[in-house]
Amino acid sequence: MRSLILSFMLLFLSLWNSGSSKATNSPKLYSASGRGEDFHLNEEVYVYCYFKSKQPFDVKWYKNGQEIQGARYNFSDNNQVLTIPKPRMSDQGRYLCKGINQYGEDSRIVIVIMHLPICGKKAPKVYNPLPTVTIEKGKNVTLVCIVQFQNCESYYRPAFRWRNSGGNLLTSGSKTEDVASTGSTLYIMRLTKQNVKKLDSAMYECAVNSAGIKTNTTVKLTVVDF
Repeated sequence: MRSLILSFMLLFLSLWNSGSSKATNSPKLYSASGRGEDFHLNEEVYVYCYFKSKQPFDVKWYKNGQEIQGARYNFSDNNQVLTIPKPRMSDQGRYLCKGINQYGEDSRIVIVIMHLPICGKKAPKVYNPLPTVTIEKGKNVTLVCIVQFQNCESYYRPAFRWRNSGGNLLTSGSKTEDVASTGSTLYIMRLTKQNVKKLDSAMYECAVNSAGIKTNTTVKLTVVDF
């Protein structure tokens, strides 16, 4: 009877020590970025997850379920800190950091939300690579303007607009995208018109409004017969 009781006690102690060892040896999250983090395009994305464990562990980062890799991403402090020096709008998403070893794992989800750059009182530059465009009737055409920001420091966000010669706002076919650039923030404004007609011949204005300052330029479209 004593030997049976002793066996049960040894088994209990063994299981207790095993559970205690697993609890202290598996990574445990103790400090991390908030569950939702906001960033602007002209600032570095910085998110972190710090784990502690008595045993070595690995840290991996995932975005929308895919492991993060590539030269655009910087990892430091045993992969517990992730930075994106030149972020894009496409960097918005659901980030998961996971600390893992043979004893277990722990994780944290951080939602990164990207915003347009915050720009100072200095007016951006707006220019058109093709100020005059000639196209045959019935074809598709895309008008292009380039917007360049510098010294983006205040809390004003730019608004991009296309208008026709009558001053009417054009939203259909209008698209603006950011382009990574050192020392400035570049945007490409595009206005696509399909199956153009002779009456589409006009001056088109591309404009940006930032911090109450409007800057614009024009593109002349001429539609000709075949």
